[in-house]
Amino acid sequence: MITLDAKDFCQYESSLNTALALASLLKKEIKIINIDKLPITSVQSLTVLKEATNAYVEGGILNSDEIIFQPTKEFNLKKAEFELDKDSSFLEILQSLLIPILFSNKKTHLKIKGGTHLTKISLEYLKEVLINYLQKYTKGILLKLNSIGFFSEGEFELIIDSKTNLNNIEPINIQYHSNLIGIKTHLTLTNDLEKYAKPIRQLLELSFPEITIITLPKSKKCEKSCLVLDSFALFGKDDNFDNKSPYIKHLSKVAPQEISLNSESFQKAILNYIKELKEILNKDGIDETSSIFLLPIIGLSGGEIIVHEVTQEIKSLIFVIENILNIKFKIKDKSISNEIISINDL
Repeated sequence: MITLDAKDFCQYESSLNTALALASLLKKEIKIINIDKLPITSVQSLTVLKEATNAYVEGGILNSDEIIFQPTKEFNLKKAEFELDKDSSFLEILQSLLIPILFSNKKTHLKIKGGTHLTKISLEYLKEVLINYLQKYTKGILLKLNSIGFFSEGEFELIIDSKTNLNNIEPINIQYHSNLIGIKTHLTLTNDLEKYAKPIRQLLELSFPEITIITLPKSKKCEKSCLVLDSFALFGKDDNFDNKSPYIKHLSKVAPQEISLNSESFQKAILNYIKELKEILNKDGIDETSSIFLLPIIGLSGGEIIVHEVTQEIKSLIFVIENILNIKFKIKDKSISNEIISINDL
């Protein structure tokens, strides 16, 4: 049994969820100790993983400080539903489930209720970035949007038809491209903020001539005023975006609640967004969120990515992956790589 101390990976939920994902995929027994209150999304995911692997589980309830997870069969999940709470997002659920689903060589149907545009992430990231990176491992990934919404209105379904198992995982190599093809921005807001749509478009178009803006006003009321900006910069060769090896830079921001109270706060928030987006465009490497999903695949199959920054969360995730897979990543500057290994050795 592999034992991990949550203090060693700084209590990051992404590391905990990835540990459970890899244990489920590889049918490895794992014990995680010194957890600082197990979050609700991990409890929900653990319940599904238990059923999908016929696992013996100790702990795994809300605020548990320890988990023992012992899967007894290969991962097999046909369908699952989740209800998000106000402090969670679908991001954490996918960190636990996406890896075993992708490499199960089966079709899986997920339904997630409780918000599509949340503080941590929006559904646009899933559609524009993550699915592009992972599409090659599947026969198809269908994202079905039932309703756009902030907590707790939105609902979507994700149907993944895997064509990959442990023995035929292709390496991930995200090639750096300096040629910017274009920037796509999604603007999602509550009805009371719709008056800001036009000035936001004007500010962004002045700052980025190559931008394409898609405005998605929300039809239902929300508990509070909400405005989400998602920008995706596509890079490739010879003005053609290479879908086989996408290179995407992403920035997502939720405007502060007080944005509806005065025009000064609105303008400041948008100008700060433009400034941060320009900084990201001038940096090498992909974002931290994408790195968290791609590093376990690189651990399993080999490959290389370049990140904006090797953050503490990425270091913690690398620690977990290395301990479960018994491998060693090579980190040089902002490049993280792993030599191709045999899955049979894991």
